[in-house]
Amino acid sequence: MADQEDEEVFEIVDFTSASEWEVFISRLEEILLSWQLSLKDKEEVVTSFVDLNGDWKSSSEDISFAGHPFILTHHWIEQSTIANDASKVDLSTEKKGCQVFATLMENHHDFPFNCLPLAKYYGLSDFVVIAPAGNEMLTSEDRINLLLSSITIAVGNIQSRAPVFIQLHSKSQQLYQGTFECKNLRTDFQMVHLKRIPPTCKYLSGLIELFKDKIGSTPVDPVDLSVCWTYSLSDVRNGGWEKWPQPPPDFESMGGVVGNATLGQLGFGAIKDPVKEIRVSAVWTGLNEDVVVDSEVYSDLDPVQAPMWIARLVLNEQVPSLLIKSLCSFLDLCRSSETIEQLLGKNYTVLQSPDSPEYERALGALTKERKGYGLLSSNRLPFGSKKAQTGGPIPETMMVNLLNYLFPDAEGDVESQTHPYPEQFQTDCSASIDSTWKEFFSAFKTSPVDSLVWRLATAAVYTMTHLNGIEGVAHLWHEIVLELRFRWEHGYTIPG
Repeated sequence: MADQEDEEVFEIVDFTSASEWEVFISRLEEILLSWQLSLKDKEEVVTSFVDLNGDWKSSSEDISFAGHPFILTHHWIEQSTIANDASKVDLSTEKKGCQVFATLMENHHDFPFNCLPLAKYYGLSDFVVIAPAGNEMLTSEDRINLLLSSITIAVGNIQSRAPVFIQLHSKSQQLYQGTFECKNLRTDFQMVHLKRIPPTCKYLSGLIELFKDKIGSTPVDPVDLSVCWTYSLSDVRNGGWEKWPQPPPDFESMGGVVGNATLGQLGFGAIKDPVKEIRVSAVWTGLNEDVVVDSEVYSDLDPVQAPMWIARLVLNEQVPSLLIKSLCSFLDLCRSSETIEQLLGKNYTVLQSPDSPEYERALGALTKERKGYGLLSSNRLPFGSKKAQTGGPIPETMMVNLLNYLFPDAEGDVESQTHPYPEQFQTDCSASIDSTWKEFFSAFKTSPVDSLVWRLATAAVYTMTHLNGIEGVAHLWHEIVLELRFRWEHGYTIPG
């Protein structure tokens, strides 16, 4: 009986369970519907003018297919930007139709410069991109075709108003393939990257012939075209200014100061050149193939006679600022636990310190007058007294300037002081601060502007940035301690 029961057992395959392919299509349709991209049973309103240099927005969702993670991103232009730009040029006529086909045929903005790559290639203002997550790349032709077929089914089911692209190979290549389906018409977007430009494609005449061959039939009307020639200057510093028709402005002759003006100001400005590249484009729009010639032997396209020029700057990303570098280095200095002897060396500390047994014994230092103070205090000792030893990371002349900035009374009367302290310090600066920043600054602890503590912090940042780093700050602090000791023992008032 048991053998007969085993023979009657058979495997049941449930074909109603969803496969990974069906789950991916369902998830893709769900995301596109949540973004309100479906045009099923709807009529789309077409805007005849869209400025691709407007304010771009994006929204992303995670999706997986066959165990591989992907990121689905929707890019579009803000509707307020479209309305504002359309009102400026008086092209905001609305009609029923397909927005994708309208933007593909739009020639008012053939060469946008501040937009996404797909918007620059096809003139699209609304599209979806599927890209592999992380560092993965789509290189297999089978996976690409399977993904494209799945996207085509999902786009057709919901009648998406935005084309969907997949990103291929490395992300730096900006290589895409996509599809779009509207009513009974489907459009496939394909791209090809060539290592070398064919000789026939280097001129306009060859590109026109290639365009006609791709159409497959001889067009009745002549081809309308737009041309943009872009010239790039990537190394601005070595651009050969003497050959330019107009030299760059001279800030010094105009009274401007770049960088650090005085000792009481922190450094500002970019550490390296923020300008990565200067691009100048000569643009011709609305040309006809019968009235313009551009071949290997002759060309009607003279950039000097172009009807429109576009100049723009390409900036380096995250250019470090001198002020940020100075403040960050000062914060690192505050966390440092190294001693002056570790930074400047034992010999320097012995020669400069009046407490050193090299000069007097400890018991004699309590009963005798001390000699050999800092650079400022040594100038006040009677003639013949032993002065402080020179040397250290900061030159003597610069050290005297720093100390006179902190203790200006050492220079004499107020009239002869280079950096005198103000007669009265401003303790409440809230009136000059914007109301939006008062809440952030309410918990800050600081000192009055231009006081001794304020100048000490400024001098420390200046020394840390421009005068041998932490060793220079140790040298400065050593001299400040000697000056304070001299003032304490001789009854001099500490200014500021």
